[in-house]
Amino acid sequence: MLEASLGYFINPLVNILLGMIFLGERFRRMQWLAVILAVCGVLVTTLDLWLAADYRAGAGV
Repeated sequence: MLEASLGYFINPLVNILLGMIFLGERFRRMQWLAVILAVCGVLVTTLDLWLAADYRAGAGV
């Protein structure tokens, strides 16, 4: 379930990247701040998922 939500949150970030590459979009300072916060949120969620999986794998040993 968490993996699906990661895809849901990563999709807008990919759209931003594609817009910058193919459409030449430029962002203002506050928009960059929003993108950075979104990336940090995805990284925290990914790290949490990775740590939880690592903990579950080591619990049975």
